[in-house]
Amino acid sequence: MDKKLKIGVISIFVILGTIIIIAILLNNQDNGLNHHSGPNIRTSPDNDTVTDAATETAETKGGLPVYRIYFENSGSMNGYVNGNTRIINAINDLVRSIEAYNLAERVEMFWLNSMAENRPGELDSFIENLNRDAFQRLSEGDLSETDMSKRFSIVLENLQSDHVDIMVSDCLLLPRIDEGETIMELLPRNKTEVFHQFARKLSNQSFNTLVLQMFSNFTGVYYDYQNPMYTSSNQYINNQDRPYFIWVFGEEQYLADFNSILDNISYIQQDLNNTHYFFLLEDRNIDHRVMPRPRIGRYSLCSDNPHNCIENARSETMGSLGGVFQFPVAVDLSQLPLNESYYTDPDNYWVSDDYTLDITEFDHQHFTHLLNLRTDNLQNQNVDVKLINQIPDWVNNYNLYDDTDILDTDNIEKTFGIKYLFEGAHRGYHTHSRYNDYHFEISISVNR
Repeated sequence: MDKKLKIGVISIFVILGTIIIIAILLNNQDNGLNHHSGPNIRTSPDNDTVTDAATETAETKGGLPVYRIYFENSGSMNGYVNGNTRIINAINDLVRSIEAYNLAERVEMFWLNSMAENRPGELDSFIENLNRDAFQRLSEGDLSETDMSKRFSIVLENLQSDHVDIMVSDCLLLPRIDEGETIMELLPRNKTEVFHQFARKLSNQSFNTLVLQMFSNFTGVYYDYQNPMYTSSNQYINNQDRPYFIWVFGEEQYLADFNSILDNISYIQQDLNNTHYFFLLEDRNIDHRVMPRPRIGRYSLCSDNPHNCIENARSETMGSLGGVFQFPVAVDLSQLPLNESYYTDPDNYWVSDDYTLDITEFDHQHFTHLLNLRTDNLQNQNVDVKLINQIPDWVNNYNLYDDTDILDTDNIEKTFGIKYLFEGAHRGYHTHSRYNDYHFEISISVNR
C-alpha cells in the first residue's frame, strides 16, 4: 500500500476511535447526573434502584419547585385510611390542586416510616394504595413505631431550595422505649431532637414552615403510650374524628403561593381546624399610625410626628368611663402570614405597664387592624406594643399528656405530646438570625 495512503487510513481510524471514546464518556456523565445515592430514600419495593436524597434537582421549568408529598404509613395511621376516609380525599384534592394551579414542576409521592419510600406512578395509584393492606404488603420500612424526630430528620435532610416538601402525619409520639425508660422521659428528649433537626437545616438553608391541624374520620386501633404499636392495645375507635397534621416546608415565596390556594381546596377547608406559621422575617418594621378616632378622652396628633406621637392628652371626665384614656393605632399586618386569630388574641402581645390592648380588624386605606390602647393612669410616657413570636394557645389546648383513655370526650380530639414537636421547631428556628422574639415593635409617645 502506498505510504501516504496507509497514513491516511490510520488517521481516519484514530479520529473515529476518538469520537467513540468521547461519546462514551459523555453518556456516562449524563448517567452520573441522573442517578445518585442518598440517605433514607428508596423507590418502591418493586424497584430496587436507590434514588437521590435530593432527587434530581435539575432545572425546573419556569422556576417552579418540585413538590414532595410524604404520607406517614406507620401503624398508628391505619385508622385514618380504613375505607374512603376524609384524609384520603383531602390529600387527593391537595395534590390535584397543586397541579391544577400550576404550582409545581412535578409532584413526587412517598410513604414515610423509618425511611422515605418513593411511590412512582400516577396519583390515582398512590391514593389507591393508601390503606393498611398495601402498607403492610409493599412497605420496606419499619411500621411499628413513630419516632417523630426521625421523621423530621428524613424530610428536612432531603429538603432542597427548589422544593416544597409536605409531611402528612398524626404526629403521635410513639418511639420505641428501651428497658428502664419512660415515655415521659422520652418526650423532652424528642423535643430536643426536633430542635436539633430544624437548627441543623436552618444553619445552611433558609425556609419557612406552615402547619395545618386537620381532622379526619378514624376507625381502628389506637395505640396509647402504654400500649405502643409493637404491643397489644384494646382502645378501638369507631368512626370518630381524630386530628392529624400537614407540615409544609419551603422558601417564603413558594409557601406564599401554596398558601394562596388553600381557600380553594374544599376538602382541606372542610377539615382545617388550626394553622401556625414558622417564618423568617427580614424587616420587622410595619406601617402604622395613631388615628384620631375612635377614642376615649381627648388628644391631638403631634405636628412634627403625627404617626407616632400624641400631645395634649386628657382622660375622659364624664360618665362611667371617667378617668379612662384610650387611643387607636392602625397597623398593616398584611406582610405577616399568621392566622387571623393570632393577631386578635391580646395574649400574643406585650404592652407597656398600665395599658391594656384590644385588637380589631380594620379596613381603611391599606391598614388591616386597629390596636386600641387603654389606661386609667394617664401620664407622659412611651407606650410600646410588641407582637410576641410564640406558639399559639391552640397547641397547648390540643396537647395530651395521658392518652390511655383516648375515648374520653375530652381526649378524642387531642394529640399526645404534640406541644413538644412545636416547641422543638420553635426553638430550632430561634437559632436563625431572622427569627426574633417579636414579629414587630411599635412605640407611641404620649404627652399630656
